[in-house]
Formats: sequence, C-alpha cells, structure tokens
Amino acid sequence: MKLTLLEEKVKGLYEELEIQTPRDLDMQEICSKLNIKFKLWDYGSEAGTINNKPYICIDKRLNFREQWGDFGHELGHIIKHCGNQKHLPATFVEYQEIQANHFAEHFLVPTFILNRINFPPFPCEENIFYLMKLFPVDRTIAKKRLLQYSTAVFEANLNRTKEVWY
Repeated sequence: MKLTLLEEKVKGLYEELEIQTPRDLDMQEICSKLNIKFKLWDYGSEAGTINNKPYICIDKRLNFREQWGDFGHELGHIIKHCGNQKHLPATFVEYQEIQANHFAEHFLVPTFILNRINFPPFPCEENIFYLMKLFPVDRTIAKKRLLQYSTAVFEANLNRTKEVWY
C-alpha cells in the first residue's frame, strides 16, 4: 500500500533513528538522537524551545501508555511547529493540536510497520488488543489507527479492483 506524505515522513524518521521494531522505541533515546532535551516531571506534558534548543517534558504521573501518547504528541509539535502558541490565535492553536495528534497517531503506530504485519486489518477487539501489545499505545489510539489503516487498505483494494474493471 502506498504511503501518504506523513507516513513517508514517519518512516524516514524511524530510519534516521534506527528504529527497527516497536521494542526499539525509547523516549530518552529518541530525544537524544534528535538533540531534544527530555525530562519526566510532575507537571502536564509540554514541548517547546529554550534558546532555540527543543525540549520535551512528559508528566511522570501518567501511566506508560499515556506517557507515550503525550510523547508522540509533543514530538509532533517539535517536528512540525515552531514558535510559541501563546501568541497565536485560538483557531491556529487548535489546528496545531490536531496536527500534533495526527502525527502522534502515525508515529506511535506507523503504517509501514502495519504493512509488514500479516493480520486481517479489521477493527475488532482482538486486533485492537494486538496493536496495544505490539505498540506502547492506549486503546483509543490503537482503535483509531486500526480504523484508519483498515479504511486505507479497503480503499487501496477498491482502487485496484476499479483498474481491473475499467
């Protein structure tokens, strides 16, 4: 299945970070390789820059899967955005939050890895839990990515069928 621009970017990032399997995912290591300062702390998760140096702080009070969700989101801000949201209109902040969430979903459960896995891409409970076992994500992200992936696979198959018949 052909990858979208975001999916290609995530694949390139995984290659740059030398992440081969979900077991290679490590917040500290990823930040180290990307020259991002990383810290677990007792406050809400956030990302930003200080003196043009990026940082990600993750709320250590969250469980592991929630921390990963926050990490993917904050990494999305570092990779896709610049500047301080405090000076932006509310609608643009909302847009950036949607972008960061979208990046996180694809970073945490990458399509190019899903393409390698031999499982029927149906959004059933068994497959949701399979993704949760494979990737450090909560049920919400696993279900959403499975729905996105199953839709993309269906559309790709439909397009191939159209090419044969038309």
